Amino acid sequence: MKVLIAIDDSEFARAAVDSVVMRPWRDGTEFLVVNVVQLLPPAFSDWHSGYVKASVEAQEMMKTRFRQVVSETVSYMKDKLAGASVEGQVLEGNIRDGIIDTAASWEADLIVMGSHGRTGLTRFLLGSVAEAVLNRAPCSVEIIRKRQPAQKVDAAVS
Repeated sequence: MKVLIAIDDSEFARAAVDSVVMRPWRDGTEFLVVNVVQLLPPAFSDWHSGYVKASVEAQEMMKTRFRQVVSETVSYMKDKLAGASVEGQVLEGNIRDGIIDTAASWEADLIVMGSHGRTGLTRFLLGSVAEAVLNRAPCSVEIIRKRQPAQKVDAAVS
């Protein structure tokens, strides 16, 4: 079995990774930890050159940070899943397409990822990576929702 774990640097991604390492897996299961860094669209190249330079520098910082996050995640998984094959990749491009294309080319049997659980206007503006992957993936997809602590409800005072 081949399991692709799509991560970012969030508590939701950590919940997905924890979900994976807490389960028993058959011998020979392969894991690929993937992060996709969204690149600056080419249309921004017409903007002020100082802005473009700052954006490129910010992207390089993001790639460096995500290389570290992926490396730490791979080490953590190797420690928890002793003997398992765990690799990591940091890709560049559209996040949704990167996850879906990597799953297809790597011939993943399962994609595991966390969901930020955005709703309403935030979801409309930012979109849902999890929903896009779920609808377009070439394999099964498991979306991990991090449990939120129960909200304390105050009784109405009469």
